[in-house]
Amino acid sequence: MNCFISLLKARIGCRRAVPLVALALFAATAATQCLAVPPSPIIPNVVGFWFGEFASDNGPAGFTSLRIESEDVRRFAGTFTFFPDPTVPPNPCFIRGTASDSGRISLHGSNDSFAVHAHGQLTGGLMSLDYRLSFADGSSDSGTVRIAIETGNGP
Repeated sequence: MNCFISLLKARIGCRRAVPLVALALFAATAATQCLAVPPSPIIPNVVGFWFGEFASDNGPAGFTSLRIESEDVRRFAGTFTFFPDPTVPPNPCFIRGTASDSGRISLHGSNDSFAVHAHGQLTGGLMSLDYRLSFADGSSDSGTVRIAIETGNGP
């Protein structure tokens, strides 16, 4: 390297050699940094019809479904429905959520009757969520949801 710098100084002069060497070193290090590209995270595909059970911390239990119709990288959108009583029509709720590369799920949504917030984990085809419902009358409920992906895409 010293021979190269001495040769450069002799050919073009000392004042021009230093900036030229600095520029060459900068270009060499910048080129090596551009070669390393971080791997893209693998985001789980959550699109589909999920069906399972919920259990309220207050006692009631029932069935629930989650239909996720679209996913854009980490973000998804769909419809969450609780079926607490077979004699009462279900009240679907539009939701938006995120899925991380580690399988963490977070979603929120609302309709005229309640708002839902849920967080949990996706492992394989099973989603386990802790939820909180806030009703229009001011009351609330919380509990757990265990839902699995339906391979037939549900009803």
